[in-house]
Amino acid sequence: MADSLVGKFFHSFVPEGTYVNPPTKIVQWQGQVRSKVRDGLYLVRLYDWMMGHPSNEHLIPLEKMLDWQFYSSPEDWKDWYEQEYSPQVKGFMYEKNASA
Repeated sequence: MADSLVGKFFHSFVPEGTYVNPPTKIVQWQGQVRSKVRDGLYLVRLYDWMMGHPSNEHLIPLEKMLDWQFYSSPEDWKDWYEQEYSPQVKGFMYEKNASA
């Protein structure tokens, strides 16, 4: 049986409390789930922010992915970022909390 996360695109988010008064959850990574290495462990590929090209790959435990947002297609992934997320954070100063 195929794993339902493999092939999905995603955005991950910085931990709550990292920034002062964020207007929404703040995106940390963007990427795609490449493969299931074993139960509870996945290989993900990150994409750079400027050009959208593949960059690093990381092994991520499933429990670290619980608050990630997943998409079935790269179009859905890009649309959410451009149409929903970007307008919410436009002008946000990304000031880190002193305790973060």
